[in-house]
Amino acid sequence: GRGVASQRKFIANAAHQLRTPLTAIRLNLDRLRTAESPLDQREAEAHLRTSVERAIRLSRQLLTLARAEPEGLRQTPLEPLDLVELAREEGMEWVPVALDAGVELSLEAPEQAVRIQGHATLLREAVSNLIDNALKYGARPGRIVVQVQALPLPALTIFDDGPGIDPEVGERIFERFFRNDEGGEGSGLGLSIVREIAALHGATVQLGTGLEGRGLSVGLHFPLPETAVVPAALLQAGPD
Repeated sequence: GRGVASQRKFIANAAHQLRTPLTAIRLNLDRLRTAESPLDQREAEAHLRTSVERAIRLSRQLLTLARAEPEGLRQTPLEPLDLVELAREEGMEWVPVALDAGVELSLEAPEQAVRIQGHATLLREAVSNLIDNALKYGARPGRIVVQVQALPLPALTIFDDGPGIDPEVGERIFERFFRNDEGGEGSGLGLSIVREIAALHGATVQLGTGLEGRGLSVGLHFPLPETAVVPAALLQAGPD
């Protein structure tokens, strides 16, 4: 059926995506082995590290997509989560990377918790993909803001100050393996993962303008905790 054909196409695309960093790893290992000067050796090591990181990131994304398949999550109940804490913890992981790229990464959030029902691991991956995307396409030097709000609905939005997206591209940036650049570093999986994770939470993904009237914002808007579909026992247990 269509589902099987779609899955086969995805696996073929995924294999093709992984081949690029794996080929680069092999080439850079050869360069490292035959390097004739310390400078050549350092360059090969730097390229090798980049290729390995790309392969690890892509593998993580593919595993996340596999995990995000509805069949695998039916047995996993949603848990009470604090969006502010989740955004702060994931943001902190990215601060050194952002600083290294000349980008200021900041959090704008209420002091009190913003409660939702969710899957912590998948939501962290969604936030990670949004920050990664903002870093890839944002300005240098630049700013990224991670914003959490409680009203009118719990929401988490990432703002950047890059060139934004062409209106003709629009929703296509959520397609698997679609890339908004030619020859860039991205796998084209990040935003498709975000949309699939949002769908699992009954959340909507909203595109908007980024910082100071330019750039891009991508926001996840969640249902209120009491309207999320979760087992009654979890609701009775209340937030931790």
